[in-house]
Amino acid sequence: MRKAIAVSVGGFPGANTTLAELAAVTGEIHHITIAATPGPSADVRFVVDLLKSKRARLLLLGGWSAAYEPLVAAATAAGVRVAVYWTSTAAQSEMGREMDRLTKLIEDPRVTYRWFAQHSFAEAVGRHLPGCAWLPNVISALPRSGRRTLPRRSPRPARRPVEIGLFCSPHEYHRKNVLTSLLAVASLTAPYRLHLNGLSADAHYRAWLERLGIHWVDHGWMTRADYLDTIAGLDIGLQVSFTESFNYVAADHILSGVPVVVSEMVAVMRDLPASVRRPFVVLTPDEPGAIATMISTLTGPTAQTGTRIAAVGRALTANQRTRIASVRRFFRKVLHP
Repeated sequence: MRKAIAVSVGGFPGANTTLAELAAVTGEIHHITIAATPGPSADVRFVVDLLKSKRARLLLLGGWSAAYEPLVAAATAAGVRVAVYWTSTAAQSEMGREMDRLTKLIEDPRVTYRWFAQHSFAEAVGRHLPGCAWLPNVISALPRSGRRTLPRRSPRPARRPVEIGLFCSPHEYHRKNVLTSLLAVASLTAPYRLHLNGLSADAHYRAWLERLGIHWVDHGWMTRADYLDTIAGLDIGLQVSFTESFNYVAADHILSGVPVVVSEMVAVMRDLPASVRRPFVVLTPDEPGAIATMISTLTGPTAQTGTRIAAVGRALTANQRTRIASVRRFFRKVLHP
């Protein structure tokens, strides 16, 4: 039995990815996804039984949900410490209308630890509340030392459309700057095709896709393998978000050797040296023209985009190796005091 049980509801894709990556890099966490509805579901009963066995030392929750209540009660009764990993930034918490859940986890006396993906958020809350700490996002699937960081990509034939990706969870459209990105794509003069993962199912965005005459294909919500295969076939991705605590989609593009246009708010890129990230960062993310110009520049015939995104990949890999070592030390201290 691993020393910690990590749980997230299925409706929190970001938290689920974050916990799964923590489990992979530490080897001490058993990650479980449960249904979002409160009540005695089979997966909740399974976790409760694990907690009652008292073999786990920690219950780690991704965000906060009413579905966690029976788990927190079982952990408290069994003497198992409870930690909550809040993966939103302070701005995301407001923009995503998560303040009620954030307040609940802050005030709940059963919670021993409150960990934040945003360093400054952890630092600010920690001045007023014990048990707060920064727990950075990590990526388990990194290139091995001594091997090429990124796959070799062939130049795009001049007549082939530019393949553009715009992927995110439907719960995050309000902060992903989707409409501005659509306006930018629609203004491109070169042939293109926009790849989506469910956006057209939203009636409002489908209306804009059709109104703007965008050439698009919607893959729906994909399995992890299909999603990575789709990214590998792209020429460029768009993640020009208004706020982010990390952004695994941008990381997946980078580690696949695919350039990705981001805003300054995308932490996975912001944490890297300015010299390598600069060609991919739009300084005015609310301007469709600025995004369109960057797409055209990065996919142009004379662009040194492959070399530049390879440098980003090397910097990200180095940054992650440092973070992984820090996270392993963090959990050794918590689980083996």
